[in-house]
Amino acid sequence: SNVSVHSGFFQYLFTQQQKTDKTTKFVEIMTTLAKLLSQEENKDFSVFFTGHSLGAALATLAGAACSISKVIKNEVTVISFASPQAGKQEFTDAFQELEKAGRIRHLRVTNNNDVVPQALGLLGYKHTGIHLNLGKGSLLGCVCCLPCCCAKNYSISNTDTRGILFLTNKMKFSIGWFNPFCGCGGIAIPHSMTEHRKRLMKVQSQIEELTLTKLYEDSKLRGY
Repeated sequence: SNVSVHSGFFQYLFTQQQKTDKTTKFVEIMTTLAKLLSQEENKDFSVFFTGHSLGAALATLAGAACSISKVIKNEVTVISFASPQAGKQEFTDAFQELEKAGRIRHLRVTNNNDVVPQALGLLGYKHTGIHLNLGKGSLLGCVCCLPCCCAKNYSISNTDTRGILFLTNKMKFSIGWFNPFCGCGGIAIPHSMTEHRKRLMKVQSQIEELTLTKLYEDSKLRGY
């Protein structure tokens, strides 16, 4: 059945032709993957899609499309950072069916005071995968309403429950981003990959024993 995804993300991957050979970016990706995985030494490899921000949304869509490909039989994993929502409820439901079938897994990593991953929620777009949310370890810096996040500097869940309330609250806290005299720390810093890396390093000892396989064994986290 048809699913609704963000038109800009979709066009970038699946309809916009490249100047060199007139193929789409997704066709180029799949052609390269098929060539690599056809080699004997690579045939059992897993396929990973990853990206940050726009790249994270593209990785989510590309990973989902790859997981239903008849060419690629290997398991697909998406690791996304600061991803905006890529599709609406139909896409989320279809994505979950692929998860149930063992075709795809998705770890979605965000910073707790980043507004970008929530922005498209105002238009009805939804997230997929298991959510690793990174806090700052400060009660003043944490608005997720989860005590465990402040204690452990992270939380893991299937869905992001902060929604529109979180977005509107954080826009108040982040108004400095729009003021040329206040610098760009309001939105730009928590959204940056540098800040994601910093927070991951902070919780490394707490999460290094957690594998995606273990997380997907928990029905509450995977949502089915």
